[in-house]
Amino acid sequence: MRGETLAREGRAAHPRGKGRLLLWTLLALLGPAVAAAAGGLSPLRQVLERDVLALHSICVLGAGRLSPEEIAARTGLADGTSLLEISPREIEGRLRTDPWIREAHVMRLVPARLLIKVALREPVARVAAASAEAGAPVVLVDAEGRRIAQSAGEPFAKLPIIVSPRLPAVGEIVPGIAAATAAALAVTRSSFAGAGATLVLGAENDPNSVALELPSLAARVLLGTGDLDLKLARLALVLAGDRTPARAAAEIDLRFADQAVLRGLPFPDGTAHSAQAPGGAPAPHNRAG
Repeated sequence: MRGETLAREGRAAHPRGKGRLLLWTLLALLGPAVAAAAGGLSPLRQVLERDVLALHSICVLGAGRLSPEEIAARTGLADGTSLLEISPREIEGRLRTDPWIREAHVMRLVPARLLIKVALREPVARVAAASAEAGAPVVLVDAEGRRIAQSAGEPFAKLPIIVSPRLPAVGEIVPGIAAATAAALAVTRSSFAGAGATLVLGAENDPNSVALELPSLAARVLLGTGDLDLKLARLALVLAGDRTPARAAAEIDLRFADQAVLRGLPFPDGTAHSAQAPGGAPAPHNRAG
């Protein structure tokens, strides 16, 4: 038994075989009733079971990072299994237990075929444990923050890194990692895409808070929640130019509606300064605390 492409499956359905396919379909629909009625007509029953009802090929649609052969193998079906003994719902549930497979739909086809359509999860970030040493394994998560698999290097090396207090279990969704994943997606949509971004989970002693670190920026950026795209656009404006005060800050706080609070600037009064957001009201200076 093998996984087949849609094109190959399509070529098999030649117009000249329509009449025979219709006959096989009727026989398959009647199934056991036909075989029972045949009684002693064992040749007819053998043809029905061997050429119409016995599974001999699996067509897989939507395979990407998993090959059609890998997905076919995950069904657990043996060559020759009767189509009448196959439960599409059961096979769909079996396929969905694979961390890579988000959706699966199964249909029995006569003669002797099974059609599987899958939608795979797409990795959007890598997660590393905060206490992990250099070279320790990292795991891949999708847009929901769900762990898919352990990272295998390329082509995932350029995905943003999320530093978490712990690694999630396979299939687990951790709220904090889900928040960090949303931030990672916003980074990939922003002008900071490809900048080697790291999202640190648990900043400010809040397990769900997310801070952004960029190789080109000394400051740690506190993102909070809300419109992350707008916050990153604000960050880009605050950092515009090589000599902006923000580039000398130790921390840039974007958790406020219309301003970026700069902390740790090398000013003798020890104050924290707020950079006015575009269109916002003049921002006050805040005493660092």
